[in-house]
Amino acid sequence: MFASKLKGGLDNEVAGRLLVTGATVSLGSMAIFAKLAYSVGAHQVPVLAYRFVLTAALLWLTLAASRKPETLRLLSRKDAVFLILAGIAGYGAVAGSYFSSLKYLQASMTSFLFFTYPVYLAVLRAIWDREVLSGRHVAALILALSGVALVLGPQWHEIDFRGVSWAIFGAVLHALYVTTTHKVIQRVSPLVATAILSSSAAAAYLAVGTAGNTLTLDLKPLAWLSVAAMGLINGLFSLRALWSGIRLIGPNKAALITTMEPLVTSTLAVVFLGETWGFKQAVGAALILAGVWWVPRKHGIPGSVPRPRGGL
Repeated sequence: MFASKLKGGLDNEVAGRLLVTGATVSLGSMAIFAKLAYSVGAHQVPVLAYRFVLTAALLWLTLAASRKPETLRLLSRKDAVFLILAGIAGYGAVAGSYFSSLKYLQASMTSFLFFTYPVYLAVLRAIWDREVLSGRHVAALILALSGVALVLGPQWHEIDFRGVSWAIFGAVLHALYVTTTHKVIQRVSPLVATAILSSSAAAAYLAVGTAGNTLTLDLKPLAWLSVAAMGLINGLFSLRALWSGIRLIGPNKAALITTMEPLVTSTLAVVFLGETWGFKQAVGAALILAGVWWVPRKHGIPGSVPRPRGGL
């Protein structure tokens, strides 16, 4: 639907690139919305819980309104159980790590640290497929880790390493999540898979919030607006646009465009949050992106796999 409406007079290549670019800008804005919610005192758990509830509801409604609701009936019980568990231990946990990092670091720094995950993913997939790590794998890893060191800047003592730890942990966890789920995702409708993942993540955060007495409806208007934006813009729109774009231009071209996501986050953070970057941090960011681009394409970013932050 997205693709057919956008194409109008555009060819597949242009329409696909526009869709994936729109999805990338949308995904890159999520850290900004989270920071805005935190700025008015919102707690991480209700923000994630309500964001997942809204995304899941929108995805199920989209599935119900689609012409192919039978895709849910084609889902095996084994795959359904796997996706429910993956939504809690993978999808939801990665989102929690990312949002935890945002409490301690600038949005731009969290974004670049987290975006080292394609390099870890490439290494994990090579190991998973029992391949020998190539010089390109090693070079990509060295570039990314060198970039991390520079992004943290010369004033290491001023960095809150709780944020760094959460971002790196989230990146590694995301790589593990993608490695272990990609085969299931490939045989299940992306809409169905993400609806189940979002639902189980929502249930997990609702349970955590209830148990910890942090689940409250008493959020400031800006926090509610941020949650709504994360559900509508970062959730439904970005996922639908990304899937439609991938169908038009393929996962490899889409993956290259989505590597611009941390640059989008950084730009928005400068404009809306007043964040600043030094020269060394900019060089570090460039090295991280170089490492991601240098990843062997066979193990590139799996565009068809729901991503915990965007599907988050």
